[in-house]
Amino acid sequence: FPSHDIVSCSPSESVIIPGITVDGGAPIPYNIGMEIFHSARGSVFTPFKGLEKDKKLPLVGKTDRDLFTSSELRPGIETDRMVVPIYLAERDAKDSRSIINIYADTIEVNGNDVPKHIPENTLVEFTMRIDISQNMTLEIEFPQLNLDPIIKTMKFPQRKSVKKEQIEMIYREIDLSIKRLLDSDEIYHDMDNLISKQNFWKSQFELVNNEDFEQLFSDLRSFLLEIDQAQDEIKWPVLKREIIAELSEFEALAIKTKQNNAQGWEKDENDVEHFKRQRDQLFAMAKVDLGQAEKLKENIKSASIQALIRIQGKELFVEIIRHMNREFDSIEWKNKTSAREELNLGLELVRNGADEEKLRNQLSIIVNQMKKPDFGNIPKS
Repeated sequence: FPSHDIVSCSPSESVIIPGITVDGGAPIPYNIGMEIFHSARGSVFTPFKGLEKDKKLPLVGKTDRDLFTSSELRPGIETDRMVVPIYLAERDAKDSRSIINIYADTIEVNGNDVPKHIPENTLVEFTMRIDISQNMTLEIEFPQLNLDPIIKTMKFPQRKSVKKEQIEMIYREIDLSIKRLLDSDEIYHDMDNLISKQNFWKSQFELVNNEDFEQLFSDLRSFLLEIDQAQDEIKWPVLKREIIAELSEFEALAIKTKQNNAQGWEKDENDVEHFKRQRDQLFAMAKVDLGQAEKLKENIKSASIQALIRIQGKELFVEIIRHMNREFDSIEWKNKTSAREELNLGLELVRNGADEEKLRNQLSIIVNQMKKPDFGNIPKS
């Protein structure tokens, strides 16, 4: 086309390479997940499966474990809240303490978001969607209820500078974790080394300024992971002794239920043999599954409580409610105010001579207020 001017450009040539596509999606720089409460470790990171580091947008991630609401959500009650802290992890960090990962944002669901009552301990599922423009949408579903998903949005998290408060929080957690190791019945073989490192990192805090917090934060996270490994190492001998003790106690109770011809004594007898088989399999494992060990201990403890209930009935409920009142400040509650109200209702039922049914139901409500129930599940009739 000689009548048209030619415009020069650089580069002057382009090359087409077979098999290469351009999808336009940027890779995400972190594993993305949320904070949940773990009965053994406290607040931990659980990833959205599908939102792993270096995967390209758009992406969809889902939680891959059963999660339950820790409190109820009542329609129109703004103070009924479920908070979902979002964290970023630089590596595979499932069940690591959430504070050693990078905090991104918190999504809140409250009573204004729900059209009907969501009871405590309701199964809840989370799906995080990130489109090619980095818009993030969290879908919260209650599969056992006939409800549309609750939709919440947030900005794609940017790397945030480490604040002094985050450093101080990790120092506090290090001190608490070292204390737990020192107070344990089991002695960690390299305790002197951990204490030496604890003192060293405390001295480092006095030497750094805000610009150095990033590196200190990384070093402290690594140290806290080392402490966690030490706790896991001594956990098995402790758990083993606890399982032996719990099973011995339950076996004695099973004998008593049989002697008293209490309802369900045959099940107690069968459960004893079942738990013994599980114990033997667990103790024979080359690498012990601590989660499985914890579950076995709790199952034995729960069976013991149910056997005790059949033997003692109302008297046991009264004693547990009074005991929880005496130990109120030493128990970890989900919400102290709500727990106090429910416990006061329980004490009122005791004073008024309520029957076994009412005491059982109220005690079940009180137990559900605890972060870490100490004695299994109180069965409802």
